[in-house]
Amino acid sequence: MLFVLSCAVILSVLSTGQSIRADDDFQYHAYIRSGVLESGQGGKGVPFQAPGAAAKFRLGNEAETYGEAILQKNFNQDGTGPNANVQTLIAYKTYQNNQWSADTDEFTVREAFAEFGNFEFAPAMSFWAGSRFYRRLDIHIDDFYWLDTSGYGGGMQDIPLGDTLKLQAAYLRGSPDNAVDLNNVGVINKQILDLRITDIPVGFGTLELVALPSYVKGGKHETTMTNGDEEEVITTEVDDETAIGLCAVHSLNFANGFNKAAVQWGNGVAMDFGSSLWATPTKVTSDAWRLRFLDYGVWQPNDSFAMMFVGIAQTTDNGEDDNSRQDWYSLGARPTYYFNKNFSLAVEMGVDHTKQEGAAVDGKDLEGTLGKITLCPQIALDNTFFARPVLRAFVTLATWSDDFKGQVGGTPYADDTAGLNYGVQMEAWF
Repeated sequence: MLFVLSCAVILSVLSTGQSIRADDDFQYHAYIRSGVLESGQGGKGVPFQAPGAAAKFRLGNEAETYGEAILQKNFNQDGTGPNANVQTLIAYKTYQNNQWSADTDEFTVREAFAEFGNFEFAPAMSFWAGSRFYRRLDIHIDDFYWLDTSGYGGGMQDIPLGDTLKLQAAYLRGSPDNAVDLNNVGVINKQILDLRITDIPVGFGTLELVALPSYVKGGKHETTMTNGDEEEVITTEVDDETAIGLCAVHSLNFANGFNKAAVQWGNGVAMDFGSSLWATPTKVTSDAWRLRFLDYGVWQPNDSFAMMFVGIAQTTDNGEDDNSRQDWYSLGARPTYYFNKNFSLAVEMGVDHTKQEGAAVDGKDLEGTLGKITLCPQIALDNTFFARPVLRAFVTLATWSDDFKGQVGGTPYADDTAGLNYGVQMEAWF
């Protein structure tokens, strides 16, 4: 039913394109990517990603069609009084098996919220409620959302603090679709306050400070296991947990690009810096923590060259007495040479090193490195790094450590420590 309704809404919007262009109060936006990822072995390609890495480098390394259709209606935009906008975002994904693949097609409503602003008592502030992508931050070349409290909730934005500072305040909650029930509680659920002080001048750029106090109501989850004629009830206890995530984000914009640097620390149920939670409850205590450093940006010194770069260092401790640590280090860049406004060559290079204590088959530490490089000629309408839409053809080569054999590249490269994918792709947003 959701699929039918989603298609009906999108087709209705597209079929009335003339009226949309004539009515500035209604807007349609979208993000779309689709193409072919083929294995060098002759079958469907499998993206290359290091075990234990939270992200992978994207170019020539994506095996799905993914899109977002955004419908937005604006009200009272003439500036004479309070205004509002209502937005819905429908996301869809399929895994390139067929044009119609009912087992893998997924449609979902990612955003449905209303926001009000321009009130006489607070003209700079806005008030919102619903479900939305909330002030999330990501790194484009590896699609890593490193601060993402998106979920259901409400809040206030741009509360003035003096002449320059602003406070962003929101209450949000989240659970994955397959979250289990806890006795006397219901679906396991995380609640957070997202508090941010933004636009702090630091002489060179601005600073943003983020606090994410989080709470989970605990309970008991019972699972019945059958062994022959006998049944055994296994009870997992989840304690009430409070925790906090902290972030400091420095942003610098300059004539030829931008740079963002951040440090993040979180403990217990706040260490993911997000609003969702696990599907099956496990013992998570305040002894668990995560520390992350990252830096990324775009540099385009002239019309012929642009580059995005990223560096990440992350350590996670799950709070267990043994084999608790996981480390992830990532370094990469996507330099792009523009022959003219329409034709360019992008080369994406990335290296991920991970270590997971006790994760190997023999119980030892699983540690290794994955390196990936993609050569990608492109067609676009402009010679800037984020110019979209774009058409791409690509060849991707990857190599990985012996310890990662059988864990990278899927079936095509299960017995190897190197692999190749090739294909074509389009990407667009508007």
